[in-house]
Amino acid sequence: MKKGIVQIFFSNIIFMLFGVINNFILPKYLSINSYAMVKTYLLYMSYAGFLGFGFMEGMFLVFGGKNMKETKNLGFGNKFKTFLYMQIFLAIIIALVGIFIKNSIIIFCSLGLLQTNIVNYIKNYATAVGEYKIYSIVNSFEKIGVLLFNIILVFLVKTDDFVLYILAVIAVGILEILYSVFIINNKEKGIFKGKFSLDEAKLNISMGIVLLISNGISTLFTGIDQWFVKLFMTSFDFAVYSFAVSLERIVGLFITPIILVLYNYLCRNKNSDELKFLREVLLIWGAVILVAIFPVKFFVKMWIAQYEVSLNIIAILFIGQAINCIINGIYTNLYKAEKKQKILLIQMVVMTLLSIILNAVFYYIFKSLLSIAVATLVTKIIWLIWCEVDCKEQSYGIYGNISIIIMYGSFLIVDAMNNSVISCVIYCIIIFVTVLIFMRSTFKRCICEIKNLLIYRRL
Repeated sequence: MKKGIVQIFFSNIIFMLFGVINNFILPKYLSINSYAMVKTYLLYMSYAGFLGFGFMEGMFLVFGGKNMKETKNLGFGNKFKTFLYMQIFLAIIIALVGIFIKNSIIIFCSLGLLQTNIVNYIKNYATAVGEYKIYSIVNSFEKIGVLLFNIILVFLVKTDDFVLYILAVIAVGILEILYSVFIINNKEKGIFKGKFSLDEAKLNISMGIVLLISNGISTLFTGIDQWFVKLFMTSFDFAVYSFAVSLERIVGLFITPIILVLYNYLCRNKNSDELKFLREVLLIWGAVILVAIFPVKFFVKMWIAQYEVSLNIIAILFIGQAINCIINGIYTNLYKAEKKQKILLIQMVVMTLLSIILNAVFYYIFKSLLSIAVATLVTKIIWLIWCEVDCKEQSYGIYGNISIIIMYGSFLIVDAMNNSVISCVIYCIIIFVTVLIFMRSTFKRCICEIKNLLIYRRL
């Protein structure tokens, strides 16, 4: 598990760095129209997963906690071929629609659908069976490949034709598929041998459709605050809030490795002592990543002062990410591992509706960006409480909840100070003291695990 976390962590660092560079190159060198067309294509592709109809999610649930050899014997080849043929059929239908209405973006989407969903299928499979090296390679390949193509098109070809930039994304995706298939087949010979099976399609879709809906609602849930700002506030407000959200999502990259690895781990391990340890580790990690706010504040004040107004919002959103670390790392993964997708779906629907209501109420009363961020945070706190009540055996208990209140409450207090360095030092001391008082055994074990990991890497 530790090795998997490290692999995905470094993959996400690469993903983040190359993604940031990409996001600066295209808007700078492309015309507004070309850039808009590329973004339109990418926007459409962000919904490609819905046309998997839950097949990917079903496969993810079936193979969770198993190894590659076991999945080969359980018919991975049949599942993959069935999903591939489904996507080819849908791609042809979409291409014909695009040709009929003479819309080039729709035609590109037919290719993009096939490429995007097959890549995501492989990523989901790698995560489910604990092959984090494969996941990391595919993840890194994507951003590096797109960046290289963009550099060639911008600086060597010097073209503004959006078609070439879209084709570059599709080409990288196809190369990803070929490379990942080669790696997986090399590791487990003959794993892709299989045939189309209507029964496989029915089985996987029936198992995964609830999780697909949950994931779709989750996507909606994470964007409700931005939609409120977009619809009811000024363009400047939206720019400021979007800037804050972009920084929040970068912090999220430090949480994703743990969340991805824990699903596979929880499928195999139900030991209560281990779960207690993991809960406390996530609580500590969530508090530690909040330290990132202090260098962020310094950077914003020094280099992009026009966004300084977003700093209070960033602090609130960062706490939300820390709470997400607990909710998604432990409780959401537990629901998935125990095949309780329907409970997860109910939670997601209720919390999404609650988020809409709270955002509306807070906006109506205060009409400020901070109020929208606070409404979002309150929603996540209520969700955490719900998970605690629903999973009593995995709840933090009195000491864990006291730790949450102390660490997150003190963060808000020290964040209000003007000196980022002093604030950072005080907050780190508070984390250290809180952990020593309430989670001493977990702290000692973490130190031992880190030492063992360093020794292992030296060997």
